[in-house]
This record gives sequence, structure tokens and C-alpha cells, in this order.
Amino acid sequence: MKYRSHEPEWMDDLEMEGQQLLDTLKTLADINARLGGDAVSLKGVRKLSREADSAQGLHIIDLGCGEGSQLRHLANYSRKHKLDWRFTGVDANATCIAFAEQRSQNYPEITYLQGDVFKWDMPECDIVLATLFMHHFDDQQIKQMIDSAKPKTRLGWVVNDLQRSPIAYGLFWSLGLFIRNEMIMHDGLLSIKKGFKKHELKQMSNTLKMQSEVHWNWAFRYLWLLRS
Repeated sequence: MKYRSHEPEWMDDLEMEGQQLLDTLKTLADINARLGGDAVSLKGVRKLSREADSAQGLHIIDLGCGEGSQLRHLANYSRKHKLDWRFTGVDANATCIAFAEQRSQNYPEITYLQGDVFKWDMPECDIVLATLFMHHFDDQQIKQMIDSAKPKTRLGWVVNDLQRSPIAYGLFWSLGLFIRNEMIMHDGLLSIKKGFKKHELKQMSNTLKMQSEVHWNWAFRYLWLLRS
């Protein structure tokens, strides 16, 4: 695992639809929450929000939003603390967007749109959130994506993604004894091989010429903060 894999995942098929995809999205959201992924993203959003003049009324864009569980988690936090945050979930897959809208009917503060992250035809925002999203792209694509968003991003990026680790790979493989979903096992193991090392994230930060922090979190996650 010295270098990142660039093999496409099954879920990289942007035309994918059907019950298997919906079941996979729900299971992935549950796994992410149980392994503390929601908490890692919230930690990063809270940290950047404290650097705004006011934490009230922030607009957060979530890239690769899937079925929207991450945004609902953040919306619950915003409601609890009366912060009046607004959210936009972006995904290139129309089925994901429709499913997210269905599951977020009680969250009027969340809007979803189907979009191209490289054209960045999106509204201005305070924070861009990318949870288990960046590993789908090579380094040059990541830099292009972040550069294109700079003019419309006031505070910065919260990136929550996987550490490329043989230990993480072995632990996830062992979960296959309990997860009866072929897509999750195939893409999950491949995702770890497509993950990052800390020095790679720092090197990208230097290339982007942005102030950054990289922190390791359980379960084998990096929280990468980039300030605009």
C-alpha cells in the first residue's frame, strides 16, 4: 500500500440505480455513524465555524452526499444549538439525490442538487464538507476541485477520509463475516487502498498554498482541514 490505487469502485458508476444501491447507501451510512465518522465531520465543521465572525446562519455544502445522513446529523446539531445553519447536498448520481430528498423530508434546511464538482456550478458557501469522497479521485482532480471552489468558499474545507493502512484493510475484511453486501465489501476494501497517507495530504496542502491541519481519528480516518 505504498501508493494509492486508482481502480474504479462499483459506486463510481454515476448511472447506477436500483434497490441494491439504496440498500448499500443505507448500510454505508450506518457503518459510518457506528465507526464515528459523523462525529469526525462534525468536529471539523465546528472547528472552522468558530473562525467565522458568527457561527449563526452558516451555509455548508456536502459533496458526494449519498443518502444525506451526514447533513441530517449536522442539521440536528444546528437545531439543538439554534445556529440556523443551511445545507446543500451535492451528488452526481440522480438516484442518490432522489433518495436523499425522500429521507430528508423533515429537514427544510437541507437542499439537494445534482452537480459536477469540477465545474463548481454551485452557490457560495462557508464550508465545503467531503466525507469519504476525496479518495474517489486522483491528486490532480482533488486539486482542481478545491481550486475551482476557492472563489465561492469563505472559510474552507472539512475533508474526512480514509487512512491507507494494511491494519484498516484487515479489520474491514474481517467485517465481511457480518456484512452480507457484496458491493460494500468490494468498494470498502478498495476504498482503503485508495485512501491517503498523512504526508500526501500535507503535500497537497502545500501545492494548493492553503493553511491546513491533518489529524488522525478512529476508525483509521484523517480529518483534513483547509482554510480559504
